[in-house]
Amino acid sequence: MSERSDESPQEGTEAEQAAETKQGDEADSEAAGVEGSSASAPAGSAAGGTSPKAGAQKKPTQRKGTAAGGKSGGRRPDGRRGAAGRTPPEEFESVLSGRLVLATAFCLAMVLVPLSPLGRLIAKKAPESAARQEWKVGTKGTVHVTLVTADYDKLDCADKRRVGEFHCAFEDEKKPFPRAPDAPYDDNKLTVLQPYRTTDGQLLFLAGLWAQPEIAMRLHREPGRSVPEKRLARFVTECQVEFLEEWPDALYRWAPRDAFGKGETAMVARPIECHVFEGP
Repeated sequence: MSERSDESPQEGTEAEQAAETKQGDEADSEAAGVEGSSASAPAGSAAGGTSPKAGAQKKPTQRKGTAAGGKSGGRRPDGRRGAAGRTPPEEFESVLSGRLVLATAFCLAMVLVPLSPLGRLIAKKAPESAARQEWKVGTKGTVHVTLVTADYDKLDCADKRRVGEFHCAFEDEKKPFPRAPDAPYDDNKLTVLQPYRTTDGQLLFLAGLWAQPEIAMRLHREPGRSVPEKRLARFVTECQVEFLEEWPDALYRWAPRDAFGKGETAMVARPIECHVFEGP
């Protein structure tokens, strides 16, 4: 009885040690399994996946129409153009641009200003001569004649008559008037009659207009023979004259190449004093 009781605790101790050994072996097996799975992961990726070295050696696919190393000039996959192929926006000029506005304002000013009180103040009204019905032979009057210095050589009348020492440059349409033997070579046509129009359109034959001091000085400063007529400034002269005779059907012309015209009555006069008209 006593021997069995002594052996029972020993047998129980051995069973407990065997159980603990079994548990330790199972724990070691689980740890080994974990280490084995960790070690197999790199191998699996190397076998079934792509290595970094292999991926680095793979060349990028070049798109059609793209230069090597350059930027794409076509459209992007999302439908937008690249920077190099971007179309600049079209610029449209405004209908009412600055130049058009200025031109319109200038045209309106040209139309409206002359009709306004300011325009009437700025503009000089052409001087009026004595009324034609007041031109009486033997009387005096004031006339305003418009001319350019080129008229010195251009204006002619034709008539055989004389008024004192005054006469036309021609006796008729083709024959010059005879020159007096003692006449000076150049006296600014002191005794030669020439046709003029007054500022109100009346026909007047004046002698010696270019011999008047102010008119002679104007002719000297602006010689009509050396300057084109378009560049000559037209001016008005105011003259105190004496009316000498009236010639009906007077012959006159405004240029050497023109034919002599007739049909009007011309008043023949001599200037007493003339001045270049400077305005009121």
